[in-house]
Amino acid sequence: SPIDFQKTRKESNSPASCYEICGRPYFPHLIADPKSTDSIAEVASKVILQQLKVTSSAEIDLAKTSVSKVTGGITNALFRVSNFEYKEEKESLSQLPSSVLVRIFGAEGMIDRDIETCAYAALCDAGVAYQFLGRFGNGRLEGWLDGFVPLPLEKMSDPLISRKLAKELALLHKSFDSICTDDNKLKTYFSRDKPGMWDQLFQWLDQAQQSIQKEAFINGLEDVKKAHDLILTDAFNVEQELNWLRKDVVPTEAEVVFCHNDLLCDNIMIKEKESNELEIQMIDFEYGGSNFAAFDIANHFNEFAGGTDNGIPNYGLFPDKEAQYNFVKTYLECKQQTGDNDAIIQKDQVETFMEEVHSFVLANHLYWGLWAVNQAAAEGCDDFNYLLYAENRFKEYRNVKN
Repeated sequence: SPIDFQKTRKESNSPASCYEICGRPYFPHLIADPKSTDSIAEVASKVILQQLKVTSSAEIDLAKTSVSKVTGGITNALFRVSNFEYKEEKESLSQLPSSVLVRIFGAEGMIDRDIETCAYAALCDAGVAYQFLGRFGNGRLEGWLDGFVPLPLEKMSDPLISRKLAKELALLHKSFDSICTDDNKLKTYFSRDKPGMWDQLFQWLDQAQQSIQKEAFINGLEDVKKAHDLILTDAFNVEQELNWLRKDVVPTEAEVVFCHNDLLCDNIMIKEKESNELEIQMIDFEYGGSNFAAFDIANHFNEFAGGTDNGIPNYGLFPDKEAQYNFVKTYLECKQQTGDNDAIIQKDQVETFMEEVHSFVLANHLYWGLWAVNQAAAEGCDDFNYLLYAENRFKEYRNVKN
């Protein structure tokens, strides 16, 4: 459980100490330097040997490993580590993976990494997420999805991909009880009675307001003023908008499930097989948790616009009504499936749920707009212009509202 991570950090004092939590190794004091390929390879090797339970004096030859940066993520630093070989080969030794993904955590203070890591382990155990190998002080080791590539933005609207993704999302939304069990204690943090959206929105709003009030933006006063003008003016006050959404727009009885909450193109990996079939794997569940099912779909529709590369989404790419209808119909057929047969879904059921999805589009713009303001405060806008992205999310909020 998340508490196990906290206890371990308090009780552990040896830099080399390793523990088993969520059925995987945890090195609380092992830190990967994102600027050092040697450090990244060493951390990956130590976690792998522990994960494989190699108890002999076997060592991985670090000189032969290869480390390359993985593009696409803006929250974390991602690296592929390959070419693992033992210094001395023995028949009794476990086979090493060909490649692994090293995830060095970002968004400090925005994500509870103890809860998130336990949830990720549960998602892997439930067959939803892919291979969690172990955790270290400032990140995690995951399996490498060989042959997969991130979904290109222009293929988000591909009908075949959209249909397969709708089914994958439905399966995730049906998995609450297998993800949150009595054994892993995740029911303490995720509940069908308490969707995370409102708490997260008001928490991020408070965090943004505090950073503005204390002028605590890493790039200085110019960014403080920009952030203030984005969320705290008479013309546009995010707190007032949130209260209006909660009171008049978002349905109180909307279904709560375990959501991904961040299903953009970079978090959808695809692999084309020889038979022209397509395999899809959702990744990066770090913002996942109990939330409204319709919010997850509204978020996905908003992500058709892109913008996580340059801060400028193109909302002309928002799916048209036919594409939305087909996605929602497929989702509902799979979600309500019993046995091997999809459920028969009527047109009015699809249209009713589409209306529910639309009621979350506005909240979703405020969600990622506030996230971006907080990222600007903590990390600055040199590598990615978070404040430009926030500006465009709030601008589209006003367009949709009006």
